[in-house]
Amino acid sequence: MEISSHIITNIALASPCKMFNTGFYSLLAERMPVCRVILHCESLVSAEKRLGKSVDLLLFSLPCNSLDIGKCISILREIRDTYPKLKIVVIIERCIPYLIANLKSLKVNAIISQKASLKEWVLHINLVLKGVRTYSSHVVETMHRTPDFNSLKYDEFSVLSYIAQGVTLENVANLMSRGIKTIEVRRTKGMRKLGMRHYAELIAIKNILKDENFRLTMAMW
Repeated sequence: MEISSHIITNIALASPCKMFNTGFYSLLAERMPVCRVILHCESLVSAEKRLGKSVDLLLFSLPCNSLDIGKCISILREIRDTYPKLKIVVIIERCIPYLIANLKSLKVNAIISQKASLKEWVLHINLVLKGVRTYSSHVVETMHRTPDFNSLKYDEFSVLSYIAQGVTLENVANLMSRGIKTIEVRRTKGMRKLGMRHYAELIAIKNILKDENFRLTMAMW
């Protein structure tokens, strides 16, 4: 939608974080008076049920530490299929390569890191309203770390899955009947193939790793 003093952009906000919500409402009031929130839900599931044609833009805040990323991606895909013209902006807590790659494949209109400055927020939302697909600087910096699940070996998947569930390296070595150094090597190779640098990124996609490990196990039979 073209920005104009005579055109109001109706926003659906899906966010469970009170602090984020307060900041976003303040941002709209101070910097973006042409935008208004007409629907506010604490979850993406609830927002999907209540979305309508009157909504111009869906803004979803995804806190990686408390939500199932795989489920969120599936819901966003359903929303995109149902409302192809809806502008979608996703705010992410952590710049996880797997998450960013999937959001890009869904052609969301913007991916903005929570670490972005207020100036960046205004810039990117305005670009979205003009029909431009955009990403904040922190997201762009992560894009070169493209995840490649297909290149992972089964043992690497297993190691990463155990670690994501909170199992120590020593216990992983015992469970897999391997030496600790072997486990460390497979952990390092696996995380590199997924474009990951921190355990927090693994933990955020632990349910996805479960699904992928199940798929690989079935493929071996």
